[in-house]
Amino acid sequence: MLERVRIGGLDVAIVIDETVDGFGEWWEQKQVIRVAPGLPARTLAATVLHEALHAIGDAYGVPLSERVVRVLEQSLVGMVRADPEGARRWMEAVIRGDVA
Repeated sequence: MLERVRIGGLDVAIVIDETVDGFGEWWEQKQVIRVAPGLPARTLAATVLHEALHAIGDAYGVPLSERVVRVLEQSLVGMVRADPEGARRWMEAVIRGDVA
């Protein structure tokens, strides 16, 4: 699992926390994404993405409702799961700087 992610100017920690209600939460005051222990790998990945979307909204001053975050999370996860190899190639291009 990722331990940190850079979002805008924020260095956001990702931690497993037994006190989390539900799957996860973005804790803006501490700039940390907290996720529940014991989540299956696919659920954990989707949860981190979901909470990162909340963090992105806060970092850029664009409030995102829970509904909007859920739609974005489900759509992005669906795109990757539908074509994992295509998603991998796209991410490799982003890392190389081939995508603007």
